[in-house]
Amino acid sequence: MRIVKKIKIATVLLLLAATIIAAFLAASIAQVLADFNVRFVPSYEKIDLQTLPGIADGSFSGAGYGVVFRQAGLGKDAVDSIYRLERDPAAALEAYQNAFFNPPSYKCYRIGIITREERLFNDEGKVTRAYRLADVRDGDIFVTKATHSIGWRHGHGAIVINAERGRTLEAVLWGWPTEIQYVSKWQTYPTFVQLRPKEKALGAEAAKIAPEYLLGVQYGLLTGLVSKYVDSPKTTQCAHLPWYAYMSLGCDIDSNGGWLVTPRDIVGSEYLDIVQIYGVDPGKIW
Repeated sequence: MRIVKKIKIATVLLLLAATIIAAFLAASIAQVLADFNVRFVPSYEKIDLQTLPGIADGSFSGAGYGVVFRQAGLGKDAVDSIYRLERDPAAALEAYQNAFFNPPSYKCYRIGIITREERLFNDEGKVTRAYRLADVRDGDIFVTKATHSIGWRHGHGAIVINAERGRTLEAVLWGWPTEIQYVSKWQTYPTFVQLRPKEKALGAEAAKIAPEYLLGVQYGLLTGLVSKYVDSPKTTQCAHLPWYAYMSLGCDIDSNGGWLVTPRDIVGSEYLDIVQIYGVDPGKIW
């Protein structure tokens, strides 16, 4: 009997060890797949923007704006801002186009126990900002695909709470409370989407609500599982944070209305316009 018991115990231990090894291998494979070249680099023709009708004064047609978006990753608000603020708008557009077509390399590294993300690096091996942001306003939402955990490329999101000072509010990582960070950080991600409410007045209001209710709140990985909206949230996560600010104003930017709002859900919202993208396919944002 003792021999039978020992055999059973040994069998259980072997099965447990095999399960752990299989889980580790599966997680490793999933992580490799998640790391695989997520950044988009245009394979289509790079055109001479100087030949585009309306380039001299910004009097683009709808189709013209579409061309600039595909060539430089700039939405209508961004293009209009460039023509309003830049001394040589045509040259500025060309600079954005060059950055869109010629990105630097990036590296993936660990930022948490199970979480990794990519950042852009220059030839000296330092994190670098590879593109400019054309038009940032209070309430804008930033999203990147760069963050992933055990193979799930969930991405990361933030809301701009002070565009003039370049401040965002973010739920960065599990185990940390939400904190104020910097707009400039977002220029170091190899993938980037900037969104703005179609109803422009909502942006400034959302930028006020976000820190009032969500600054210093603990990161909750499953925030929204029971109820996405409560009067005084005790937890939040990166996509829930901007969603909550806008939902407080009656604007539900969760495109699929699911129990858990994700960066991808926000990118697909019909209530938001795309201001600028980088490292993202203009024809298939996510």
